[in-house]
Amino acid sequence: MRPPNFSFRNSPMEAANYKVLIIDNDPGDRSRIESALSAEGYRVYAAGTAQEGIHTANAELPHLVFTELVLDDMDGVGVCVELRENRMLNQTGIAVLSHRQENYSQIAALNAGADDYLVKPVNTRLFLSKVRAMLRRLDTLDALPGNAIAGLRIDREKFLVVRNNREIFLPRKEFEILSLLVSKPKKVFSREEIKDEVWGFSENVRSRTIDVHIRKLREKVGERLIKTVKGVGYKLEA
Repeated sequence: MRPPNFSFRNSPMEAANYKVLIIDNDPGDRSRIESALSAEGYRVYAAGTAQEGIHTANAELPHLVFTELVLDDMDGVGVCVELRENRMLNQTGIAVLSHRQENYSQIAALNAGADDYLVKPVNTRLFLSKVRAMLRRLDTLDALPGNAIAGLRIDREKFLVVRNNREIFLPRKEFEILSLLVSKPKKVFSREEIKDEVWGFSENVRSRTIDVHIRKLREKVGERLIKTVKGVGYKLEA
């Protein structure tokens, strides 16, 4: 069973179609976030412990998960690792929430599979904008055409790419970058666009990080498939 279809590209977004899970051991923070999401019409699930949250995620397959970094039974980094081990949650967006602002906490969360890191207290309007942005990124992945483009066939459930009958397994970020380029062949995506679509608004992602991911992608799918447009960014040569 997969989560409900992410796609809202051709019609106004209906929040009731989307499941959002909040994992937070602070009742006040959890209640405020839950109320803000419920007021927008999202289907909200809440958990006060990591294990309860992981169980709910595996059972409900939410579109988005927001987890506190500091939990009583497991930290948010561990939650990210656990959730990413479930292939049914490959497309689920995950963000870590915390009062902690140090870089190493943010880096650890992102390396563990989080898509974003939000520092508390989070402004309600900003938080809801983050929710919509994460759903748009998921929509981009889900809206990819099923037929081959530039000799590529993408299996979004398995994070698998097939080219010339050769299966290529990609790490999550490389897969999302390739998926973004495939979504609009020949469109030039700036590094800033790639950062926003794949990493969200994390301040820890630099242009060099994107360049390294592109280099690794080229090694796996073909040097000529992804073209560099100097001073601008990258595009797929369809």
